[in-house]
Amino acid sequence: MEPLTIWQQAIRSVLTLPPTAAYAVPELREELIEDVKHNRFLVVRTGWFNGQNFYAVIQDVELRDGHVWIHRNNTEHDLLEELTEAGIAADRIVLATLAPEQRLAS
Repeated sequence: MEPLTIWQQAIRSVLTLPPTAAYAVPELREELIEDVKHNRFLVVRTGWFNGQNFYAVIQDVELRDGHVWIHRNNTEHDLLEELTEAGIAADRIVLATLAPEQRLAS
């Protein structure tokens, strides 16, 4: 199996983990949006809450230039740890929320 396919499956399995009870809101639903052509994976939370329309990107992961880029992780899950446990080497994962100089130090 191609490494890209393995990485896509690993990301898909990690991003489909259910939210913990602290983050579960019955009026909101979470869904995984996949753009396999561009190797982008988003988890969004949508619905109505307190009388207002709610939409938020919870997780955003991209496969680019031989690396897995974590652009957003608004969960209690440690995506870096979970992706490495799913078979992706830690040195292939980029925490895009950190400045480039901070990424080198971590």
